[in-house]
Amino acid sequence: MCRFPSIFLLLALILSGCASELERKFKELDHVIAERDVYRVRLERKADSLRSLMAVATTDSARWEYSESLFLLFKYWQADSAMTYLDKMDASSGGNHAKTLHAMLERSDVEVLLRHYSEAEDMLDKLDTSVMTDAELAAYYKADLFLDGIKAVDEMIPEDDRKEIVEKRHVKRLAYINNPEIEPFELIRRNGMQLYESGRPGEAISILRDLVNNSEGIKDKSEAAYSLAFAYSYTGNRKMREYWLAQSAIYSLEIPTRASLALFELSNMLFEDNQLGQASRYCQVALEDALNSKYNSRIMNSANSMLYIVRAVGHKSKEDRAAYIFIIIVLGLLFAMTVALLVLSFRQHKTIKRKNRLLEDANEVKTEYITRHITMSAYYMEDIERYRHELRSKLKEGGVDAIMELLRKPPEEVVDYKTFFKIFDDTFVGLYPDFADKVNELLRPEARFTLKNPRELTTGLRILAAIRIGITDSGKIAKFLHCAPSSVYTHRCKIKKGAVCHPEDFERKISEIE
Repeated sequence: MCRFPSIFLLLALILSGCASELERKFKELDHVIAERDVYRVRLERKADSLRSLMAVATTDSARWEYSESLFLLFKYWQADSAMTYLDKMDASSGGNHAKTLHAMLERSDVEVLLRHYSEAEDMLDKLDTSVMTDAELAAYYKADLFLDGIKAVDEMIPEDDRKEIVEKRHVKRLAYINNPEIEPFELIRRNGMQLYESGRPGEAISILRDLVNNSEGIKDKSEAAYSLAFAYSYTGNRKMREYWLAQSAIYSLEIPTRASLALFELSNMLFEDNQLGQASRYCQVALEDALNSKYNSRIMNSANSMLYIVRAVGHKSKEDRAAYIFIIIVLGLLFAMTVALLVLSFRQHKTIKRKNRLLEDANEVKTEYITRHITMSAYYMEDIERYRHELRSKLKEGGVDAIMELLRKPPEEVVDYKTFFKIFDDTFVGLYPDFADKVNELLRPEARFTLKNPRELTTGLRILAAIRIGITDSGKIAKFLHCAPSSVYTHRCKIKKGAVCHPEDFERKISEIE
């Protein structure tokens, strides 16, 4: 008769024990949140120390190692700094294949956190996996799975597409697990993920709990605890999931990192449990970290958290309406700020891509210019040598009189001006392909230039081309074109008379042609 009360009492004690254990974990999390500045200062001091060492490094190898250490410090902390040290890693790699590949895979992770999925995919697609070693292939799979993992929880991506990503991720993870060079920690964690996704959460919980306890690095403990929390979601045990999300968040804050999802998910669960004050506090911390990190994927997570909050507030009782309305207004402002930051980030990204394209075009033009300059210089050095050889031959054959006769020849018979003008015309038309058309737009129909060959300028157009590149003095133009200054002056006056605008404005408009 008294067995049933005893059982109920035992269950009550177990549940109260779980609840008190969870409350203690929340208090520990609150304490760590209060100490955030301590962890931030510790990170900054470590970064300063590494920067000092890198500044006095004398070899590319040492600079690369310090750059990598700084990158790993900032990878999940601040996007701009992470990209800066990735650039330094590339600059000091010395063309080493392994270092270049490592930097590219890390860069794809950062692009994923920035929510630049297409850029990350392009980087990974360019890599030839058929020539990779097992170790390189393991690193590649890890980066590819990271991309899929973030996309799979991105609610901006259509649900059907996300389901397809999850299915493909399952196959990729098996290939990763079977790679002989996979890190032991990754092997156990990924096996745990395979187990709970295959409907065996109990086995997953067992191996993931051991992984948390046995891992030495705090980053590994954070990732293992987060995976363990996910395993509990398959059992329906909310309290244990909240417990391990809190533990993962504690580890993440102590690292410190701003890219963890644990605090976001914990705040969402607490709002669903109507623990508004605690959830709001955790959401605020997660939002601050997301904005400071500049990682768009995490900013999107914070936006989703806010939507959860608003939904939860909507179900509260009328007597608390004023407080909830205030919270909604504050969260609405934060949401608007988040959206504004996202829009600004996307615009900056587009601007950077456009400027990069312009830089690439400018580099191509610069290369073409240098090539033509070298070609022209080599040609004239050869021409001078040929002329010197001819002078020596004339001196031997006919003496001074023969040389004097050669010097009396018109310059056109000695110097190959046609080749010079051809190189100049090709170069200028390459830089300003529509130059002749734009000049003709400034002239009346009867004064316009007609070109037999679109890549060969007339004398008048060469004069205007010289003006466009900054040679405006008639004497200098005459030397450049090998003609009399009076001839250049006459051409300029004649062209200006045919202008549709005021003659004094014509050459200014020529100099502004792009």
